[in-house]
Amino acid sequence: MSFYSKIVDLLNAAVQTKDSAKVALAARDAMRSVVKFLFEKKGIEWDEKATLLELVHSRTVEEFVAVPEQVAALDFVRTLGSNAEHGVHVKKTQAARAEKTVRDFAALVGAAFEPGSVTAPDVRADLSEAETRKLYIDAYLEEAGWKVSTVKGELVPGGASIEYKVTGMPPNGQDGYCDYVLFGLDGKPLAVVEAKKTSESEEKGRTQVKLYGERLEAKFGVKPVLYYTNGYRIQCLDRVYSEPRRMVAFHTLKELERLRALQARGPIGDMKPNPDIAGRPYQMTAITSLCEHFDGKHRKGLLVLATGTGKTRVSIALVDVL
Repeated sequence: MSFYSKIVDLLNAAVQTKDSAKVALAARDAMRSVVKFLFEKKGIEWDEKATLLELVHSRTVEEFVAVPEQVAALDFVRTLGSNAEHGVHVKKTQAARAEKTVRDFAALVGAAFEPGSVTAPDVRADLSEAETRKLYIDAYLEEAGWKVSTVKGELVPGGASIEYKVTGMPPNGQDGYCDYVLFGLDGKPLAVVEAKKTSESEEKGRTQVKLYGERLEAKFGVKPVLYYTNGYRIQCLDRVYSEPRRMVAFHTLKELERLRALQARGPIGDMKPNPDIAGRPYQMTAITSLCEHFDGKHRKGLLVLATGTGKTRVSIALVDVL
């Protein structure tokens, strides 16, 4: 029996249970087996302690698959399996997508290393915006601890609302509908998510999500974090730093609350470091300079200090200021 046939048998056994959670778990486990088989065939050392996230995004897998969207689809299988393991409800459509993704991945590997056993499939998928939301984005939000409402327009404190209505959208003041709004426990929006279909660039949602953010800010008086995604890639404008950044997951509620606090924080360049932690003049100057750098909307900074000058104390004092 070919390796591909063994994987198909495992997946079929799970499908026959008609239990979406079991299918999601079986797909995740089968995917790990396919990755291990790929490593063995390529003569690459296998690390039993490696996480599935590390394996999916390893150079070996990414170069073999060669289609970024398919790598992202494999990551979806990992996410869905994790959700199932932790008791999060898995939709039948999500489980079916995960099973097909692993089946296609196994066929791709089988065709390469067991010629004649299976034909390599076309792994590119074109999902509509609605399908993207239901299959991928719901799962990623649930992975971050968000309970996604099933009622359109419902404001859910501490949860994810879908198709939430905003008014006054340009150019004519019409109504708009946010794909998702993530609300804090106080009932105010922490973030808004704009979804695009999988075949489109997530960048197409950037302008739209900014407009939604402006209308939510006008209504609630807070600046929500902005996400735009095509299900494969997630971009985030956190309103703290000027440039968007690609995310591997959505923020949790606590992480978004932290970002809201950072948005409200004033300049830190004039804050005095604690001299009991790092009181030498050059240490205080270094900390102040880096804080001024952060005030300029920079996400990263670098301090270079010689041995014996108190790098540990400077680091602790900097954390204390931040």
